[in-house]
Amino acid sequence: MERVLAGYKPEKLYWYFEELTRIPRGSGNEKEVSDFVCDEAKKLGLWYKQDGLYNVIVRKSGCGGLENAEPVILTGHLDVVCEKNNDVVHDFTKDPVDIYVDGDWLKTRGTTLGADNGTAVAIMLALLSETGGKHPPLECLFTTQEETGMAGAQGFDYSLLQGHTLMNLDSGRTLNPTVSCAGAEFDYVTFSFDRSPAPGTALTVSLTGLEGGHSGTRIHLGRKNSILLLARILGMARETVPFRLSGFVGGSKPNAIPREATATLVTEDPEGLKAQIDKITKDIRAELIEDDYGLAVTVTAGGRTKRVLRRQHKRSALLPEYRHQRCLQPDAGGPESGGILQQYRRN
Repeated sequence: MERVLAGYKPEKLYWYFEELTRIPRGSGNEKEVSDFVCDEAKKLGLWYKQDGLYNVIVRKSGCGGLENAEPVILTGHLDVVCEKNNDVVHDFTKDPVDIYVDGDWLKTRGTTLGADNGTAVAIMLALLSETGGKHPPLECLFTTQEETGMAGAQGFDYSLLQGHTLMNLDSGRTLNPTVSCAGAEFDYVTFSFDRSPAPGTALTVSLTGLEGGHSGTRIHLGRKNSILLLARILGMARETVPFRLSGFVGGSKPNAIPREATATLVTEDPEGLKAQIDKITKDIRAELIEDDYGLAVTVTAGGRTKRVLRRQHKRSALLPEYRHQRCLQPDAGGPESGGILQQYRRN
């Protein structure tokens, strides 16, 4: 198989990274990539241990006069966020990522690349495979399920570690060490609606083309959120052309800025509504940053249903359940920072 990254240096780092793009490794599906790390350690004659959560620790002796130095712990996570555009056919449980080089950038066709945290995994494997040089003893810790709550890091047996100095290779800045701990907060709200038939034409409104990105490292750039943007467009359009909402879907991961959203609705003036949505979208383009110039909002006839949400609902029926989940996740602070998980329900 032809290698996309052949000839790029450091060769071992790029070789390992490309190998990782061929291994499906969404959160909770890390066995194959965990076994790959173990196989590499075995080939290199290194001590390793894999636990029940598919975390892996690999040890390498020091060299170049640092054989007796205190070990340094390096860590990164094996799992990736599985994001793709709606029009891309890709099964993250079995398909390799389709990568290509565009100038100075390594890109994919409509899916996440997996550099978070495939870069760290490739760096550690490349270091473990190096011969000679000068470094202290290394303990490379590969954790799992980082993107969905740090389950791997929280379940790892830290008594296996011998070092006291840790470097987490999952920071978001190049060539800048970071001392911090990132957090995430999740809210789950369940609405119960009654539906009824409505006269008119069913339409599907699709918003696509936004850049999106990691909600932790790209949130400050001013990129639009597809859910908020489509809701805003529909809200403005409804002031001129009435319609009834049937459904609304947007985003797929809590740690990715939503790039696409779709609404299904029913109106008695489909042409007027389409014209109004086109006008609003054109006006909104003036406030977009360059990253989001690919914005497209399309209105097509048809939808899965003409049954729409009733106009009035009691508050108790609208909000029968609210769950809040707070997850403080270690980032550059490393897995020894631990994790805090709190959850409660309001009725």
